Parts: sequence; structure tokens; C-alpha cells
Amino acid sequence: MSVYNLAHLTLGNDYGQAAIQDDEALLLFAAIKCMRLRTVLEVGALHGYSAQNFLAAVGPSGEVISVDINAVTPLDMNHTTIQSAIQDVDTGLLPVLDLVFFDAHVYDEQLAFFERAREQGKITPRTVIALHDTGLFPGPVVPGCKQVTGGWMHEAVERRMVNYLVDAGYHALCANDDGGSPPRKGITLMQLFARFET
Repeated sequence: MSVYNLAHLTLGNDYGQAAIQDDEALLLFAAIKCMRLRTVLEVGALHGYSAQNFLAAVGPSGEVISVDINAVTPLDMNHTTIQSAIQDVDTGLLPVLDLVFFDAHVYDEQLAFFERAREQGKITPRTVIALHDTGLFPGPVVPGCKQVTGGWMHEAVERRMVNYLVDAGYHALCANDDGGSPPRKGITLMQLFARFET
């Protein structure tokens, strides 16, 4: 029987902090474990909280790559950090990616990376795309919120990317609790769907 060590999840579900909320981290952790994903690339690393979660999920045989315009300190031997704007990353040097986590809030740049990585086979039909900040708040709880149908949007970029990927044939699981308390930032998981043979 597997017993998972989740001691790395220490920030809770405060919507005011910049990192992913712990409940969102649990969803990503579970997806990685359930699907046996081994290679994760995150776009927008900040202080390394999501990288810590990814490392715990993939284990020592996996690999986590963090891309950020600011320097990020590697957290383990299997944690590669790239200080760069995402559109300038040489996708030819990357491994095939099992999961890509978009959280940098730069639409054109993230989309350019996505398309280039897909053309080069680094993002495959099996790659899971995860996007942060796709939910709505029940009110303008943080600066910069914009009111839209159903609530208050904190970030537009990753929501726009979800729409783009749906138009490109991706299916979406929107793990957003719009209007709940404490407010959720929201995570959307996406993957191309191929019909099952029966």
C-alpha cells in the first residue's frame, strides 16, 4: 500500500499568496501519480513552491524543468532551472514533456512556446497541459480583478489559452470553484482526446 508524503504542502489555501494553493497542488500531484507522468516543465517558477510539489510527485526518477525570467535555485538533482523568457527557450534541447504547467501570464510568449514544442514533438498528444489562475473570485479580492459573467477574473491569459486549446481539439477539466470560500484561483487540466477503441 502506498502512503504519500505530503509534508511539502505548507502554504494552505490562501488566495492572496502568489503560489498555487495546496488543494490545487494536490490535484496536480494526484494527476502525476495517477498517470505516471515523469517529465514536467513549468512556465513561471517564482519561489519554487509548485516545483517542490512536482518533484515530490515525479520522484527521483522523474525530471522537473522550471523556466522563469528570474533566477531560480534548483531544489534537487533532478530539477533543472532555465533563466529565460519562455519564447526564447530552445525547445530542441528539451525532452519529451509529460506535463506542461503554464503560470507566467504572458499569452503570446506561452503560445509561441507551445506551438514550437508541439511542432518539434516535445509536446505530444499525450502531454497534459495544466494552466493556473483559470477560475473566478466571488469579488475583487485582489488588486487588478475584472468583473466578468459569473465572478471576478484575476488573470485573463491562461483563460484565453484554455479557449485556444479547446479550439485546437483539447478537452478540459476545469477544476475551478467560482465563488467558493476561501476563493480558489483555479486549475484547468487539458489533453488531446483520441476516441477509445471498443
